[in-house]
Amino acid sequence: MKLFVYFITIFIIGFITGFIVTFLTYKRKIKFYVKKFKEVLKKLGEEYKKLQLAIFKALEYIKEGFILLDKRNNLIYANQEARKLLDIPENYKGKPAYEVINNFDILCALNRHNKQQNEKIYEINNRKFLITFLNFPQNKCL
Repeated sequence: MKLFVYFITIFIIGFITGFIVTFLTYKRKIKFYVKKFKEVLKKLGEEYKKLQLAIFKALEYIKEGFILLDKRNNLIYANQEARKLLDIPENYKGKPAYEVINNFDILCALNRHNKQQNEKIYEINNRKFLITFLNFPQNKCL
């Protein structure tokens, strides 16, 4: 009987020791992979920011006005031509469109936009404006 208890005790101690060693090994591996995952996410974030900056630089030089609004009609981006045509001040970012765009027709178009009609052409100061409404995913891009 003593031999059996001795054997069971050694077995339990060995099992617990093996479990602890395995747990610590996996814990180190998990920490390693979490660290690698964070590094990859950081690199992707940096690359995304570079791509975003390149897109905005390209949009700055096109000859058509381009504005980008969020879901609540806050102005996120306006290229140089849009700022000139619509008389948008330099400190527009994040402000509601009605505060920075001084054109009633454009504001009406933004407020009346019909979900079924994604594009509409407006004529302002003898220039045609195409307003296109895009539905982006809810997660923020900018």
